[in-house]
Amino acid sequence: MSKLQEFLNLARAEIGVTEDPPGSNRVKYNTAYYGSAVSGDAYAWCVVFIWWLMRQIGCSDLYYGGKKTANCSAIWGWARQNGLIVQEPQPGDWVLFDWNANQSPDHIGVIESSDSQYINTIEGNVDNCVKRMHRARDNKIVAFIRPAWPAEPATEYVTKAELRTMLQQALEYIS
Repeated sequence: MSKLQEFLNLARAEIGVTEDPPGSNRVKYNTAYYGSAVSGDAYAWCVVFIWWLMRQIGCSDLYYGGKKTANCSAIWGWARQNGLIVQEPQPGDWVLFDWNANQSPDHIGVIESSDSQYINTIEGNVDNCVKRMHRARDNKIVAFIRPAWPAEPATEYVTKAELRTMLQQALEYIS
């Protein structure tokens, strides 16, 4: 299975994980990120959710150059510097949102699917949990980011007839 598919499968499996207590930002992703349980407004975790997913599938190096950040603007700057911004999203891409219209992203999610009018995402820190969202493609979207997923090795299948021909050619070559 590709790392991209692992990433999407894991994100889907996390839907429904909630903060405890609600509104505290106390959630397993923050505990992993900070090394102990944390709580309070200073610990928003939408970006940390992405960090956690990438770490779980063994792709920490594809997240912020292998470093840690819990900041949407830092992710945006890193993605721009590394040529990871794309115009049309695909499943597994990340989407940055600007809810405050201040030209700076303040939320992030994972693209699950999209069409010309909507994106379907999996997002951490929405209503105190990981949720699947259906959002309009509008001016609240700052950027789509495509991680540099590792290439999958090509699988090539050979028919019996092709194999016979190849063997005959090899036998002729060595004779």
